[in-house]
Amino acid sequence: MFPKKWFHVNTLILALTCGLLIHNIISLYISVMAHVASGYSTYYEPGYQFLTFKPKLAGIERVGYLTSKDMSREKNDGIFLQAQYFLAPTILELNRPNPVFNIVDFPDYTILPMVLRKINARPVAHNDYGQALTQRKR
Repeated sequence: MFPKKWFHVNTLILALTCGLLIHNIISLYISVMAHVASGYSTYYEPGYQFLTFKPKLAGIERVGYLTSKDMSREKNDGIFLQAQYFLAPTILELNRPNPVFNIVDFPDYTILPMVLRKINARPVAHNDYGQALTQRKR
């Protein structure tokens, strides 16, 4: 019925590959359509990580932003600018601990207690991204 050349190993591998390709295309289509139908979007506005600080800073004119990160043009990660954008109209002052409230952003958590003692502050809030909002003690 079938010629013997159809039962060659290469033909079987090709048939399996085509079958898997068709299966993957159908699975991808179903997955994409389910995502589109759900209407769920994971877009986050720049500075979203500072959302927990916004209610606590309502009506505050100036806030310090203390960090040990390199803030030069070449090595800046843009987090300070995102915080300025998201917390507006509050003005952020980079590396000036004079205001009553400060946002501290240190990648090394072990120096945070030392910084809090130095600026005489206590933590008010923190986020999941390693930043904390502090308030000076009176």
